[in-house]
Amino acid sequence: MITLRRLKDCLILCLAIAPLTAMAQNAWVGMPVMENAIRNSQLLGLTPENVSHCIRPIHLNHAFEWEAGLYEMTYALPESEYEPMGYAEWVDGRVAIALLPGHLTAQYNQHHPYGWSDGPMVPNKGVQLFGSGGLYARVGPLEIQLMPEYVYGSNDSFEPPPARASNIDNPERMGTLPFNYLGKGQSYAKLNFKQVGIGISNENLWWGPGQKSAILMSNNAPGFTHGTLHTTKPLETKVGSFEMQMVGGMLQSSGLYPYPTAYDDSWPPRLAPIKVDTSWVETEWKYLNGLVVNYQPKWLPGLHVGFVRSVMYGSDDLDSWKDYVQAFLPVLKVASGEDGAAKNQLMSGYFRYVLPESHAEIYAEYAREDAAWDLEDLLTEPEHTRAYMMGFRKLQPLGKEDHEYLEVMAEFTQIQQGFSLISRAKDYSFYTHSLIGGYTHQGQVLGAGIGPGGNLQTAGLTYRNQLQALGFHLERYVHNNDLFYTGLPYLWLGGDQYHLDATKHWVDVSGTISYSDSYGPWLFEAKLQGVQTYNFNWRYATDGDPGVFRYPGMNMFHFNASVRSLYRF
Repeated sequence: MITLRRLKDCLILCLAIAPLTAMAQNAWVGMPVMENAIRNSQLLGLTPENVSHCIRPIHLNHAFEWEAGLYEMTYALPESEYEPMGYAEWVDGRVAIALLPGHLTAQYNQHHPYGWSDGPMVPNKGVQLFGSGGLYARVGPLEIQLMPEYVYGSNDSFEPPPARASNIDNPERMGTLPFNYLGKGQSYAKLNFKQVGIGISNENLWWGPGQKSAILMSNNAPGFTHGTLHTTKPLETKVGSFEMQMVGGMLQSSGLYPYPTAYDDSWPPRLAPIKVDTSWVETEWKYLNGLVVNYQPKWLPGLHVGFVRSVMYGSDDLDSWKDYVQAFLPVLKVASGEDGAAKNQLMSGYFRYVLPESHAEIYAEYAREDAAWDLEDLLTEPEHTRAYMMGFRKLQPLGKEDHEYLEVMAEFTQIQQGFSLISRAKDYSFYTHSLIGGYTHQGQVLGAGIGPGGNLQTAGLTYRNQLQALGFHLERYVHNNDLFYTGLPYLWLGGDQYHLDATKHWVDVSGTISYSDSYGPWLFEAKLQGVQTYNFNWRYATDGDPGVFRYPGMNMFHFNASVRSLYRF
């Protein structure tokens, strides 16, 4: 039932986002303030339940039918005292051109890199800056978006770990010089035919229901150039609605050091130095074919179930047309011929259940990094190479104003492997592969930013009033427990001293205060995070007293801060 309150909330939301929907037909992954506001609108019952929010970016003008005409409604928004000038449309709406919002981010890490799901930004100690902007044009069914991005990082030095995961191109530091990157960003050219789009894109993708993490596809790494075939809005059928996307693209190496040589030849094993080899960028690349399908049953409104599959090939193993569409070929190794080839597949299944009457959602994702040999293997050891994520979110009306809510959320991600890691796949973990450098692009994991062997638990409480938000989050991040259990038989005490201590897990426990708001043409969000690090780099304190039970760890408190902003022309 549509109430006066619902209509009022919907109007407020539409007026707030109109300048952005007109100028950016896609809400790109990681869009400050707006991405969360759009997802919340569904929990409030203001946008359709059949849009999954599990295949992003979302095509706003198609999925929600938010056309550019909403742009004019910004004049009625009391908080927006500016006159937007960046949009023009003519020929009965078939031709349009727009300036895209300018996106600026400043980030500071005091002691060592911390943070993920930030696109082309890299692990960086010190100051890191990001900027993007561009132009959008539409001519009939053709849409073109040019949105390049630039990243600068001071890349200050910090103490490297005594060990690093083998079989993955995932450096803890991007070289030794200040980092500079200019990329294509969220650019694309697409043809849209009713509910289907096809084209070429460099956009970041997000597949799955998670907010903090997605196991198979997130914006943790820079966007990669890919061909795409996708739905622009749910396809309605007699049994429910469907969304899908299939991509095929090229993933590049970091060019910093060969991934198999994490250690030198000494004993106890020591970390090999970073080796800069820029030829890798040109010669070492891999092909990724990915597929995601989402189904919303007609009989269960708000429920979304989906399947994700990604298959990677080495560049020298693309021999026939079948190699470009591996996501449709058999799953089991005996049928697909995966083992022994420069090929690797990852799969996941997920669900998201939206409860608009309760202003809540629950969701989960379960994944495998390695295909089972056969049906027997799948049934007897389904937990082999598994990872999972689960979470919930609830918006509780405060009763003071129609648009005031208290948001409660929690999300848990487990990438650390089970006991089969020791019995079947020692020296391998989720996202790693000896022949193709792991599930990475330009040195960063495509999925969950916590990386191989990592675990993450997050809980938060946020006050929201339209686009204004004040929140506090607690977080516990466990660094690469797979490496701790299998690759660290000795932990560095200092100098040439090595000692075994099964308690030296590297764990970060943090509290974050965040604030977001809109001021005229500006949208911004700011975060200040205090982090207590235990056993940094799995290290002992060099001046510690061994005591009766164990050596004290290398512990410290430090902080990180960031400011993200959008300027709406």
